[in-house]
Amino acid sequence: HLRQKIYGHAAATQRPRPDLLPSSHPPMPSSVRILVHGTVQGVFFRASIKTEARRLGLVGWVRNRLDGGVEAVAQGPRETLEELVRWCHVGPPMSKVDEVEVDWSEVDKLEFDAFVVGRSVEGEG
Repeated sequence: HLRQKIYGHAAATQRPRPDLLPSSHPPMPSSVRILVHGTVQGVFFRASIKTEARRLGLVGWVRNRLDGGVEAVAQGPRETLEELVRWCHVGPPMSKVDEVEVDWSEVDKLEFDAFVVGRSVEGEG
């Protein structure tokens, strides 16, 4: 909450300091590709990450890989995506996460409308 005392005409015509005003431009959305390795298939990892991503207000997709891992692409504010990445290091109760690979990028706009579970694909080994 910003309060100013105004004394005289000159002070009344001064502009507010830009550093005290809320930003009028939201931050540029980020995108993260997450590869999760370990016991992550058959343990509700995809359904759980979808629930977590939607709870956080993120968009993207998740799918099983033929190499036994799970791959996800999520988009949204960087800070929120970092929460999802931290969640992926633990995963749902029945999973055992051995390794999480993360690849960040910036995007001009969100490329997805929701967070969905996709079909399994061939994974790079």
